[in-house]
Amino acid sequence: MNTVEELDRISDVGLTTSTEKKQAIPQSVVDEELATQLIHYLIKAQVIAGLQPDKRVDKEKELTFSYLTPRYHDVVIRQNKKPSVSGLTTFTALQREITQSVLDEIAEKTGLEFRLAEGNESTDLVFGNFHSPKDSLVGFVNFNAPTSSLVDSTTTVASKRDEIWVNTKLKARRNPERFKAALVHEIGHALGLDHSFNLEEPGTIMSYSWSSTGLQVADFLALWTLHGRDSHPQSEERIKAGEQARAQMWLRIKEDMQPKNYWKKFLLRVDDRWCAFISVNKTHSMLRVDVFKKGAQVEGYFRDKTYAEIRIRNHTGKVIFEKEIKGTGMLSSREELPFTEGYQLEIYHAEAETSLFSNPNIQGEPVPDAKTNRFIMTKTGLKRLIPAHQMTLLDRNNYAFASLSVDSVAGQLEIDISRPPADEDAQDSVYASIKVINKKGRVVFKKEIKGSDTGMLRSRILFSEGDKLEIYHAQAEERLKIFSSGVKVDFAVDAKTTTFIMTSKGLEKCLFSPQPTQVDTTDKMAQTISGFTPPPLDAVSYQQDMA
Repeated sequence: MNTVEELDRISDVGLTTSTEKKQAIPQSVVDEELATQLIHYLIKAQVIAGLQPDKRVDKEKELTFSYLTPRYHDVVIRQNKKPSVSGLTTFTALQREITQSVLDEIAEKTGLEFRLAEGNESTDLVFGNFHSPKDSLVGFVNFNAPTSSLVDSTTTVASKRDEIWVNTKLKARRNPERFKAALVHEIGHALGLDHSFNLEEPGTIMSYSWSSTGLQVADFLALWTLHGRDSHPQSEERIKAGEQARAQMWLRIKEDMQPKNYWKKFLLRVDDRWCAFISVNKTHSMLRVDVFKKGAQVEGYFRDKTYAEIRIRNHTGKVIFEKEIKGTGMLSSREELPFTEGYQLEIYHAEAETSLFSNPNIQGEPVPDAKTNRFIMTKTGLKRLIPAHQMTLLDRNNYAFASLSVDSVAGQLEIDISRPPADEDAQDSVYASIKVINKKGRVVFKKEIKGSDTGMLRSRILFSEGDKLEIYHAQAEERLKIFSSGVKVDFAVDAKTTTFIMTSKGLEKCLFSPQPTQVDTTDKMAQTISGFTPPPLDAVSYQQDMA
């Protein structure tokens, strides 16, 4: 696997220009000489005889392309034992639009056509982002990769392909034209073009001057030599229509480039300090995670434990990003990721009830009633996924030490226990317990919570029709809170132990004690049920206007 890498800056040492001489030479000759440089290695190897800009093809050659969907912490291998890169993401909607426009222009003016691959179809070109803000590298191509370059990737690609990677550091994020320049340069390599001899040459995209953002005359002369001219019967009309469409696209993109595209949506706090911000850029379908070293310092119980965690899932449910925030040892960081329609954001906060806030409700009540909360990106904005059923267990100080959420669609029960209850009388006795019993009567989960416990627990358990949930709380009447589709259920909890059963209608409360004390328990065990049966997990509007 060969690799071509591009530097953001180059040294002036060893580079010369001849501007005065070029002014005396016809531009067509300059372009032809420059185009010859871009394919000199093929001429030297006698693969082609020389520059042939008038080459025609009888039939257009089709190349397929696709976009990689790696996990953020995956690693892509580079050649010659150079440092591998990580921070991998798929192209955003804007990046894909720019990529398509570049490929369309090449198709309109050369003997190539490009088609987006479907499903698991093998492809000739694949595109992906890496994030390396301190690296001068702006992009590279892995040529003829027989399989994915991703370490530990389970995807095997039957045919060889060229992988095009672009560095999404902040400068490229703020300027889509800069992204386009890097992208076109790498596509040029993938289509057979080499660098110009003078790496500051402004007359080609294949230099490092970055004075242009698209293919120049010399670039097309070289591409025509390799791939021929466009053979479409209405080539001129096609080119004109394409140029107009691209001009309109860039006008729209520039209008959308406002100074404040990111809007803080969630703020995570430790005591009186902010430890992390989560911001969303709806215009460019991006999400940004900022972690602050000074803020993410937790004393006491959470010092050596997971205090918060942020996850992003793509439209297929695959986790593409995870950020764990521990009580100590955190470094300041900023990470930007694609976040488009269908993507989900999952936020866990051990003290969410008091320390997870949403904008614009920073001065008001916090968003969650649970320690883990999920949101989905829709056409109208970010919306919260409200679980069908949710329970919160409080201690005597009204601190939520545990929460449970039932996802009736996925058939799962999520259990979050963050720390022992603040109750001196419960140090050695059981203050609360959670038990899950499957439809066969087998106990599949059991957890007793004492004041002396030091461990945290986060678990997702299969929970479907016929399964039972048994909750014991020493102060259940006052401190067991039950919610249905985000609305508090107002009914009396008159026993320390309450049992629920999952039915086809949802979670329902059983009106009998799991440990009856009376001799005649026929009536109590008769499956008399008082139900609260809301709809399954649904997207409830969190904030309609993202702007």
